[in-house]
Order: sequence, then C-alpha cells, then structure tokens
Amino acid sequence: MINIFEPQFTEDDIQAVTDVLRSGWLNEHDKTKEFERRFAEYVGTEYAVASSSGTAALFLALKAAGVDEFNKVAVPDYTAIGTIRAIQLSGAWAIIVDVDDKGNINVEEAKRANAGFVIAVHNNGYPCDIDELINHFGEDYVIEDACQSIGSHKGSRHLGSIAGLGCFSLATTKIVTAGQGGVTVTDDKELYEYMQRLKNQGNFRGVDTPDTYQALGYNFKWTEMNAALASSQMSRLPQRIKRMNEIVGLYHRYANVPVPPSGVLPWRITVKVPNKKRDSIVEKMRKQNIGVQPFPKPIHHHVHIGEFPNAEKYASEGIQLPSSFTLTDEEVKTVCEVFKEAFYE
Repeated sequence: MINIFEPQFTEDDIQAVTDVLRSGWLNEHDKTKEFERRFAEYVGTEYAVASSSGTAALFLALKAAGVDEFNKVAVPDYTAIGTIRAIQLSGAWAIIVDVDDKGNINVEEAKRANAGFVIAVHNNGYPCDIDELINHFGEDYVIEDACQSIGSHKGSRHLGSIAGLGCFSLATTKIVTAGQGGVTVTDDKELYEYMQRLKNQGNFRGVDTPDTYQALGYNFKWTEMNAALASSQMSRLPQRIKRMNEIVGLYHRYANVPVPPSGVLPWRITVKVPNKKRDSIVEKMRKQNIGVQPFPKPIHHHVHIGEFPNAEKYASEGIQLPSSFTLTDEEVKTVCEVFKEAFYE
C-alpha cells in the first residue's frame, strides 16, 4: 500500500521524547520556549506561540487581533473545517466567500463581504493575494492561515509571516509534526505576550508569578514531549523540503503533474481531472493499493448556506496523490503509471 502520507520518526525523535519523559518535566517549559524561538527564526518573525492545534493557533490569532462576538470574519468556502471552528470559538460571525482557480479566497468577493476581518488561507501552500487583502482590510485585520504552508514562500517571505498574525499546524499530516500542535507568529511583542497568557489561563509561564492571572485565558498549551518532537523534526526540515521538491519533479516527469511556482511547497501533490471521471479514477487507484483522496468538500456542504460555484467546481475536479517525503522514486513512478492507466481507461 502506498499511503497518501506517512509521518517519519527517527531514533533522534524517539530519544528527544524519551529524554523529556525521563526528566519528569512534562508540562511546557524550556523545550517549548526553545521550539518557539526556533520556529520564529525559521519563518522570519520576532515571536512564535506554540499551542495545542492549528485550530487553537487560529483562535489565539483571532482574539489577539481583537475579534469578538460583534465582528464578522471573511473566510474562503474552500478551507479546513478547523478554520471555521476557530471563528465560531471566538464568538464572531463567519462570512463565507467563494474562491479563485487555486482554491484561495476570491479577493473581490472578500472586499464585498461586509466583514471587518479576513482569514487569508494559503490553500495547499499556494499563496493567496495577501498583499491585496492587506491593502483593503489593513495588516492588523488580516490573519494568515498557513497551516498547510510550512516551507512555502511568496518572494522572500515565508507564508504566515506577511500579515500581522500567521498560523501553522503541526498535525500528523504535516512536514513537521508534533503529533498535534499549532503555532501563531507575530512581530508584535504585546500580541505575543497576550497570546502566551490567553493559552495558559491568563498566566504567562516564566514571566508572571505563579498563581497570577492577569487576563482572561484558556488551556491551549501543549507539552514538552510535543516540543521535543517538533524541534527534532525541524532539524531535518531542509532535507525534507529538498526531497519534496524532487518528488514534485518526478510526478511532473512521469505523469505531467503541474509543477508549482517557485517558492511553493505543496502540502499535497494534486491533479485536476474531469468531474465525471474523478470518482472512478479514485476507485481504480485505491483498488491498486494507491492511497488517493478526492478534494475535501467545501465548507458550504457542512453549514448548508448559499451557493459557491467556484469552490464547488474546484473541489469536484481535484485528486490528492500520495505526498509523503518518504516516497521512493519507484513508488512515485508506480503511482503515476496507475493514475495514467485509470485516467485513460
């Protein structure tokens, strides 16, 4: 079976987690701070805040931006359900808008959405028109959802570092994983300190005195095991990015799968097929033990509101192909051969 994605854990990863367990200090502490510094440096921001999931990271960003029950937040119809859940958790109204041909938010529709804030989702590592969104809404009112974008850039800037707040996921399916986890990044010290308190019941661990709660807070912190695993994984990120780019090249060579623009590292390697053939191609490939997935349904399928023709078309024609950085050249070649056979059958 060639799975759509398989995480990789090395002996270094195992040793890093084992060392934490043996230390007896499991709640977030020095390892978490070390990872936050390391991640901020990697994406090019001053600060990073680790939390329990990508959804939690988005929630922290929304609250840090000032979002509450009196606000509306524009969000693309094609995104992970966690994006919507974060808005709901903040108390705000999600204003769903249609997408462009890359599955990213349609900027003109976002402008007409009568919303004070926008979540700029970078779908599958492809940058949305973040500059135009910032021009319209203002940098402080744009939250970047870069949960699928570790390793992707727009020009010289890492996605997630362009607006005032950006969010990432460290879930099992990501190129760097902590099992579960999220990161919110910013250059604003006040927002950084606010989010550190917000994720830990109102106490900034290591800064505030114990049992001092200066603000409203929740429990969205993670553990030293998460931090140790994520830091160990970060050590191999350059090699993983290199291998993913090689795999993208092999897919193009063997099956003419489009090559992403320079700077884009796709979370999933995808291909577009006619809607009428999509389900049969998926079924035939699965019968050959190739783990493929049709594109997820747009958000309006889950909340049953309105019609979004671009998102509907985009989602109905896409297939996610096996995308592990652990794939061998022969496995990629096999996937391509099975795909072409299913496509032309």
